[in-house]
Amino acid sequence: MRESIEDKAKMLGFNYNDLLIIDPSKFKNEKDGPCHTDLERKNFWTDVLKSLKLSHETIFNEARKENNSRDKDDEEYIIDLEKRIEALKTTLC
Repeated sequence: MRESIEDKAKMLGFNYNDLLIIDPSKFKNEKDGPCHTDLERKNFWTDVLKSLKLSHETIFNEARKENNSRDKDDEEYIIDLEKRIEALKTTLC
């Protein structure tokens, strides 16, 4: 499904590899149906993900994990990540 929106994403200035795409067929178990159409499943999971709330600590931990997986010479490596997290904690809490 990602490839089908690549051109539109680029036109809007997004890297389509960074987008979260909901493929309703991935949520179909086929044991007792399908009981819902692809559109119904897509709408349901879109609503669930839009209302999802993550704690700041979960987000900070993921940022640390992602940053630690990068080489320190990588342009996306954030040298002062902990300092930034502490500043955010002060602002948010």
